[in-house]
Amino acid sequence: MDTPKIVDDLLVNLKYQANRPPRSCFVVFSSREKHVEIVIDCVETVFQKAKTRRFEVQRLDQHLKSGDSQYTELTDLLSSCCFAVVILDGFRPNVLFEYGILRGLGKPCIVLLSHGATIDVHGFFSGDIQGLPAAPEVDMDKHFSDVKDRFYLRYDRNNPKQIRDTLQAAYRKLDKQIEDEFLHSMFPHKDVIEKEIKAHLTAIVSVLSKSREKTTSSDIGIVDAAHSHIVRIATEHSVALPQRFFSVVAHAYANANDIDKAVGVIDGCLSGKEADVQLLSEKAYMLRKDGKLDRALAALDEALRLRPQAEFLWHNKAITLDRQGHMKEAERCYKQAIRFDSGCPSLHYHYGILLYEKVQYASALRAFEKAVRLRPEDEEFQLWRARALHSTGKVKEARDIVNTLLKKHPENADAWFVLGRIENDDAKALECFQKAVRIDPKHGGALCSSAACLANLGRYDEALPIFERMHENCPRHQTCDTLISNICTTLGQLGRAKDGLRVCAKLLAIHPQNPGILKAKACCLARMGKHTEAITLFKSLLTKSPSDADLLYNSACGFALANQVADALESLRRAVTIDRKYRDMAHQDADFANIRRASAFRELVQTDKGRGRTKTSRGKTATRQANVARCPTRSFSVRAKARR
Repeated sequence: MDTPKIVDDLLVNLKYQANRPPRSCFVVFSSREKHVEIVIDCVETVFQKAKTRRFEVQRLDQHLKSGDSQYTELTDLLSSCCFAVVILDGFRPNVLFEYGILRGLGKPCIVLLSHGATIDVHGFFSGDIQGLPAAPEVDMDKHFSDVKDRFYLRYDRNNPKQIRDTLQAAYRKLDKQIEDEFLHSMFPHKDVIEKEIKAHLTAIVSVLSKSREKTTSSDIGIVDAAHSHIVRIATEHSVALPQRFFSVVAHAYANANDIDKAVGVIDGCLSGKEADVQLLSEKAYMLRKDGKLDRALAALDEALRLRPQAEFLWHNKAITLDRQGHMKEAERCYKQAIRFDSGCPSLHYHYGILLYEKVQYASALRAFEKAVRLRPEDEEFQLWRARALHSTGKVKEARDIVNTLLKKHPENADAWFVLGRIENDDAKALECFQKAVRIDPKHGGALCSSAACLANLGRYDEALPIFERMHENCPRHQTCDTLISNICTTLGQLGRAKDGLRVCAKLLAIHPQNPGILKAKACCLARMGKHTEAITLFKSLLTKSPSDADLLYNSACGFALANQVADALESLRRAVTIDRKYRDMAHQDADFANIRRASAFRELVQTDKGRGRTKTSRGKTATRQANVARCPTRSFSVRAKARR
């Protein structure tokens, strides 16, 4: 994070809001030049009657009062003005004197010199001027050599429109310098104020720059103090702090793990107007990151009320709803976002993940391909495209994408993880997952999937500690259907179904209606021989989720263990119809020992005539048990930050 840049950007956007006198423009001229009134009239038209910033045009002859010191009045006027228009025509001493003071004060000047301007010799000499040139033409190199590098503008005294155009063009070039001079005249201590604010801003941004894991309670105190000082300074000196300032403070609090103060900062500067949209979006992001999904949705709904056609708000609402498990509503929001802006690559990417999780692999593939077209260099998009290709049976294309990425970046843990998912052989897949873990020891997907492969290879003692560590240390995995099911299956294989049942009981006390935990409980009951309880629970779950292929397969196992052949075959048939992998799994699954001789079962699992073994989607003979599933879809980093 570029701390100096963030601080400088905030300082640039400070707004000074004191009760200001009108901005003033001083005109330096010689009253002996008859055409000067035409120029002054043009100056007043351009600057005094402008539609945007207006300036009070001041001239010394209209401000002097009887008895005043001309020098004192002149100094006061020149010191308070924002800029000056200097008409050099005549080159008279008073004009040069006033121009010299302006240069000494550092005031921005628009310097005018008419075509054919001459030096008023009478203005320099009194008495007898016989022998002197009558009116030599002004030569800047000869007559003004000390400042001959100064930029000046030629004008035609007989063309007022040309004079006005010249003045407007010159002002545009000096606009920022003139505004800075005005602020300096209004706030002579502006530099001191900004230096103090900068020191406190740097303290806030330093907290924001830390990794969240390294922040402590003392960082909250740092932000408290700096925030308080800046607000005090701004109040005392009538400085309006930009919206971005409150955003930075809020993110600093959030980074220091004080979400309530972060939200409080944002709520404190909301006005109920459309300008609040960005702050509300950031508030929603912070709340979502902190797991407060209902409050995040409320913030997004408030923002959408102010700007209903903002694509990024619908996008972020979809992500939040998806996190809550409301996939149907999330899909509607993704479609609405795409309707407003179909050119956002991350929008198609996140929508593709949702479709992938809904097992709509072909639709997911189309979404990922749109994302890749819009941002072809994004490796994460490419990897999800590979996963969708694999899931639609295009294994070679998927493998080619991953291998290409690994040639460029062999240390890409996500690519090794996806390659492991593509591998049909557990031993080869395990090698890929373990490479991913070596590169990134905290890669949750690779850890869980490597444990699944170990279990499928019969190495249950090695698999169980990994499953349990992931379940205990990662909040996201505490209610993961696949992980809980894998833990219970592994415990069952180790003859510890009772321990699996205890795991389920502990989790159901917190999440009593979680279908994944209930499914794992039913499997444990079946392995313990409590068939009546297991079957009752399976049937209840199937009523709510009749198309859940994994639930159908596990129910078939439970029915088979209870020797309920008809129900076992029907559940297995429905599971195989949805996903052919369950046919391969059933062929070797010991849970079907009671019904293996049934002709209907053999028909379900046997595809090669005259052979008692099945083929996988890659054409290789299945010889392994596959009761333990690899990690589900969102197993490597999905970045879903609030877009700004």
